[in-house]
Amino acid sequence: MRSITFISVGVLFLMGCVTTSGHTPYMRIPGLTVITYDEPYTVTGSDAPALYASMMLNGPRTYEGTVAYGQLQWQLQWRYGLFDPDPGPCRIAEIEVEMTVRMILPEWQRPPDAPADLVAEWEAFFAALTEHEEHHRTIAIDAARDMIRTLKRMRASSCWSLRSDANAEGRRILERYQRKSEDYDRETTKHQRLGEGPVWPPRKRPTG
Repeated sequence: MRSITFISVGVLFLMGCVTTSGHTPYMRIPGLTVITYDEPYTVTGSDAPALYASMMLNGPRTYEGTVAYGQLQWQLQWRYGLFDPDPGPCRIAEIEVEMTVRMILPEWQRPPDAPADLVAEWEAFFAALTEHEEHHRTIAIDAARDMIRTLKRMRASSCWSLRSDANAEGRRILERYQRKSEDYDRETTKHQRLGEGPVWPPRKRPTG
């Protein structure tokens, strides 16, 4: 019998595009390591239009080149060992997945004399934006969990066939979860048109 190890090519996705620095590594799922980097960008201004202009100037860009309020980027690399018993089908003996997540959110350099109502509106906006991006991170982690579970069950008559099948299946899983992320963004956009969720400038709700 023999054991062969392959390393797949990493895959980068931009997720969560809605028109404290450092990193935190943690392990929550056996075989999965997630490293998160918080990457704030600077926002300045003392009124809602100025804050919007600053985000449009400094915010992250999407694949289409548009500016987003925030963005979650994740890169996935998977490594697995192939166990080739004799006799018996080749199987994946172990799998290790490393996910690097970059959370890009606005950081308002708030002036001391900022109006209280503007501060409250910003805090509500920032909370909604953070919640949105955190949901994208959950989708990404679910993708990694699905990959680990699926690849562990795979078998093939030869290790060369299993390597090809496993890499192809891994990419199919990532594409499926990327579509889930895009669906979530589309649903968020519908709510934004109603003035709900991460919307800036905030829409004034009618009173009385």
